[in-house]
Amino acid sequence: MGKLLAYPPTKDISLYTNRQLWAFLQEFDMGNYSTCAKLMENCILTDPDCSVSNAKRISAVSRHNWRFDLSEDTAEARLQADTFEHFLRRFQSRWVLSNTYAVGYQPLCEMLLSAVGFRYFYGKFSILGDDENADFRIDGFPLWALRRDKNGVYLLTMDGEERLNDLIIGQSCGIMLACLKYVRYKWLCLESWSNLNAQQSKPNVVGKTASARGSSDWEAFEEEVAAFAEGEPAVIDDTDSVESVNRFKGTTYTSLMDDLYQAISTAIITAWRGGDLATRSVAHGTGASLQKEELSLLELADVVFVETLMNEQIFERIRQRFDWPRLCNFKILDTYRGEVQNDLNIDRFLIEAGVKLSKTEALARYGRREGENDDDVLKMGDFSDVPQFEFGKQ
Repeated sequence: MGKLLAYPPTKDISLYTNRQLWAFLQEFDMGNYSTCAKLMENCILTDPDCSVSNAKRISAVSRHNWRFDLSEDTAEARLQADTFEHFLRRFQSRWVLSNTYAVGYQPLCEMLLSAVGFRYFYGKFSILGDDENADFRIDGFPLWALRRDKNGVYLLTMDGEERLNDLIIGQSCGIMLACLKYVRYKWLCLESWSNLNAQQSKPNVVGKTASARGSSDWEAFEEEVAAFAEGEPAVIDDTDSVESVNRFKGTTYTSLMDDLYQAISTAIITAWRGGDLATRSVAHGTGASLQKEELSLLELADVVFVETLMNEQIFERIRQRFDWPRLCNFKILDTYRGEVQNDLNIDRFLIEAGVKLSKTEALARYGRREGENDDDVLKMGDFSDVPQFEFGKQ
């Protein structure tokens, strides 16, 4: 972009009060995203729980295979599906602060799914060219550089506001809105823990002397004790003594902070992975087996979110540009790359049990279509140089 974005001044989230965070959330809800969105971005970049959970949630959908389902079995529909597949594999996407475009479905999907953490996604859609070799691009805007009101969406630059048109707009759950206060408490806890360790590394010192208070001997001994506390040697007579005292010995302060930190981390991970009261009642409530069903529901919601944006906004605009009817729809498959072998094992079991599997359904599940001409059909001899494997075996 040719303009400098207005960067919102923020500070460490632990330096804000709960009242200030609440005010930022209210401003965000009113369309003034700047400060709140920047804090959320900082948390995802710097907090391990938020960063890893966000990456896992996004990759759970972007790793899936995909296809275009035909709305009618015609040559025109198949041509449109093939054309859209060609377009999507060449689709270019980037954040406006990046210098280069990423190509293909996966980076585009990951960009759209940023709304899972931030609630909203705004991207500028553009088409370069007028034929099947046209380039399609989306430039994503960081939410902290935007403002929204009833009249539209505005980009905040150093030169003022600029209204944006022809945007791809997505809205999802915005998990980081619920995590901001937890992250603040977490870093306050870590700061307190760090201060405690610093205090324990410098022991408190108690000096005992028979000298009269205020006397020259008392003042000299006081200087010796102060030097001893700083790590310097002290020279005293046998009537005086210097002792090191640990104020925290025998207390549960450290264990309390550890429990608090674990509870906050669990709350953040639970928010991202979809835990509930039943999940949290077992241990820390963040195990894979405990939250498998909840994760499946969230993943399905994310899949529907991406499919809707693709079909109703991105590919709909391509159809409008070329004046095409709607003959196919983008579909994210239930099977992702790591589960293909499992599906093959299930198919083999069902075939051996005498079940008549639908050929059309099987091709659709694996994202394949039958060729129309003999010249287009692959034969077993075409794979003579490829290592063979036994069907259905690991």
